[in-house]
Amino acid sequence: MADLPLHRFAHEAMTTRFEVIVAGGSARYGGEVATELFREVDRYERLLSRHDPGSDVSQINRLQPGETVRVSLEVYNCLRLAAYVAQETAGAFEASCGPLLACWAEARRQGLEAPSPALLSAALARVGIRQLRLHATPPGNGGPREFSVTLAADSTGVVIDLGAVGKGFALDGLRETLNDWKVDNVLVHSGTSTALALGPGPEPEGKGWVVGAGGDWGKALGFSRLRLHNAALSGSGMAVKGRHILDPRRGRPVTAILGAWTLCDSAAAADALSTAFMVFSPAEADAFVRRHADVWAMVVQAEAADGPPVVRTYGRAELLD
Repeated sequence: MADLPLHRFAHEAMTTRFEVIVAGGSARYGGEVATELFREVDRYERLLSRHDPGSDVSQINRLQPGETVRVSLEVYNCLRLAAYVAQETAGAFEASCGPLLACWAEARRQGLEAPSPALLSAALARVGIRQLRLHATPPGNGGPREFSVTLAADSTGVVIDLGAVGKGFALDGLRETLNDWKVDNVLVHSGTSTALALGPGPEPEGKGWVVGAGGDWGKALGFSRLRLHNAALSGSGMAVKGRHILDPRRGRPVTAILGAWTLCDSAAAADALSTAFMVFSPAEADAFVRRHADVWAMVVQAEAADGPPVVRTYGRAELLD
């Protein structure tokens, strides 16, 4: 029995290349589905981008302490997820690291190795999605529910950036469109960041979609491919942008971890958790997967200066089936 034909379609959005790969069916139908999916991706980009001055996120970032702004259901749900992951990871993932990133960027612009302790402390004081109060009002008089965000009265200001969760959130949002079009064997991904695989994949064995993991480190260490079946995989690392990931709890760049990949049911959660596993110590990573049995992770850890990187995995191996 031959493999199913694959129909590929690509689209630039969210500063990356989204791709839809449909297994089976006609190329024409797959193209129509991809067009609808990419419209949705563009809609999510407009909603979640902090660079669009008219987006909900930009309006949140302009709030003064005590002020409230109405937001869309999608932004509300993305913020709820970001807040939940921040809580579950004890701050290893944070969607409010803007002040820290700006602090380090300014130090580097001045040719400094690091910001001054005073500036770093001031930036850290502004980190924490907990400074936002999320509200969902029940529908009244037959009208729709309303969603809003308030900046805490005692806040020193917040800068929300959903870049580390938004692509995965958009992929999860495509499930409804795929269901409407009755497409149930498909791989959608946002560049090398996050992939969502639905269905058994194109091979006759039906064991899932083959995706890359581990980057060049994985290839060198013989651990570079995984199979996904109704699951999502996301990766973060230093290979493309260098040491750009900060530990939100300490305000300093991550140096011990070179790359991290996480697998779970939700693309948005996998997206956020891949960043958290870049920050976790081995003990924290192990404790997290013990609490969350639906999560699997692979981490490439830098060892001694002269030693090769080491791949560590966390979670149950059967999650890969």
